[in-house]
Amino acid sequence: SEYLQLLFFSDSTSNLFELLRLNDLHVNVIFTLLQVTLLLFLAELYHKGIKSHINRKLFSQPLLIGLSGDSGSGKTTLTSSIIDIFGSSNTSIIRGDDMHKWERGNKNWKTITHLNPKANDLNQDLEHIKKLKDGYTIYRQKYNHDNGKFTLPFQIKSNRLVVFEGLHSFYLRSQSSLYDLKIYLDPEQEILINRKIKRDVGERGKQEQDVLNQIKEREFDSKQFVQSQKDLADIIIRPILKNGEEKLKVILHAEVALDSMLALISQNTELVVEHEFLEDNKQSIVFHGDVHSNIIELIAAEEFSVLDELGIHNTKWEEGYKGLMQLTVTKCILDKI
Repeated sequence: SEYLQLLFFSDSTSNLFELLRLNDLHVNVIFTLLQVTLLLFLAELYHKGIKSHINRKLFSQPLLIGLSGDSGSGKTTLTSSIIDIFGSSNTSIIRGDDMHKWERGNKNWKTITHLNPKANDLNQDLEHIKKLKDGYTIYRQKYNHDNGKFTLPFQIKSNRLVVFEGLHSFYLRSQSSLYDLKIYLDPEQEILINRKIKRDVGERGKQEQDVLNQIKEREFDSKQFVQSQKDLADIIIRPILKNGEEKLKVILHAEVALDSMLALISQNTELVVEHEFLEDNKQSIVFHGDVHSNIIELIAAEEFSVLDELGIHNTKWEEGYKGLMQLTVTKCILDKI
């Protein structure tokens, strides 16, 4: 109390305590209240000042994700899963199909497949990616898969996350170098064919045999122009079949620290997790089994508490392999941030 009097009162007013008849208890209470007020002030300063500054600094430039893979590999599904985590308000999507050169029925499609770079305006894609990376808004047409026609150009704003989803997302080396993270979807052939049949027959009104014929016709272009991007990917997501059961295999750089996340998965699920390091500075994880979305959500809450610091709330986590893909991709995104 003597120090408090010296700090806050001059000699001429030092008798104020006596005048107010304050004893040591009163002074200590006042001092405690001052400390609490200071702590509350600092907490509010952090919440409204420092925290928001950290948030702005971490997203001072859009984080650009390239997502590539063959037709029917699950690109749009993964894009939707990323939006479920980071939110549509934080994520802008570009789709490579919008840069097809011709509408459905054009004679050029008889000699050139959609998987051939000549059928797509890749240089326009590159210019759009550059502008979004620099924070600008672009105007871009949309290819409507229902009728095979293009819409009028619409506005796409730059955002905290920008996801480019397409057949040739990082085919151009100059475009590949712009991405902060490159993901390649590479399901085994049997899974890919089944997915493509299910999508094209169910959603696009095609006949199953026509889908199979199309896959055969595009086989060379797939290997030459799409699968060649695999070596550039930071993450390869590969659903596989083994003894008639589907498993999820993920290959990524060895520097990504997965030990704590994999430990949480092993401790809280019945999943079989096979984790090994490979020769080329990569690591491989194979997941086998099922897991409920509630468990995925609990693991994410433990592993990704920084999402709240980034102002990302109301995340939606999937079940099964979709949820495991979300965990793995989110881990890599946050490492990049």
